[in-house]
Amino acid sequence: MGVLFPGRNDSFDFRNQLETKYQAGLNREAGATFVDREGEVVWVQEYLRYRVNGCDQATAIQRVFAQIDGGAPGGICQENPGGLVAFPPRNDALAFREQLESKYQQMNRGASSSFVDAEGGVVWTQEYIRYRTNACDHATSVQKVFSQIDGSAVSATCYVPPPCAYRPTPGGRDVGVAAGSDSIGLFGIPGGCAWTASSNAAWLTISSETTGDTNTQ
Repeated sequence: MGVLFPGRNDSFDFRNQLETKYQAGLNREAGATFVDREGEVVWVQEYLRYRVNGCDQATAIQRVFAQIDGGAPGGICQENPGGLVAFPPRNDALAFREQLESKYQQMNRGASSSFVDAEGGVVWTQEYIRYRTNACDHATSVQKVFSQIDGSAVSATCYVPPPCAYRPTPGGRDVGVAAGSDSIGLFGIPGGCAWTASSNAAWLTISSETTGDTNTQ
């Protein structure tokens, strides 16, 4: 399954608070940008959605730009394994934001003003979404980001690994010479614990194979 992202209304509220933070809290001067606040929030979030769900940089940008051009949202590139959600490097996100600026300019969008520069917008929006996708609520995520802006160290997310967690995968069918066998894979999520399988039915036999964090029984 894909990583669950916050509602766009929450992300937009964060971006508006960030604007106030830069203007009143940091005394930054306004600068010109072709990407309005709503566009920045919507498309940065879409870009990150693709990245945390297995898409590489080029694929994520291509799919976002296809949506901007009127296409339907693309599917994720691979199933997320669960656990703590990892985000792309900030330089990748900034490179996307710079291309988004060019895209909007090519679309003949008029320039608007913002107290938040492009780098600040994408870096802190990514941090906000990183906290949200790792179990922090809206208010806590805003507080943690603003604490970083004020010079504090990066805070831990709110994600707590479960004591034992495994995720089953659909079974396959291996056909042998005399008979076939069905298989079910169990993928260990970080924080998983040891387990065993046994059978008390004559027709059911169990074999075990371990590859990385995957046990097939």
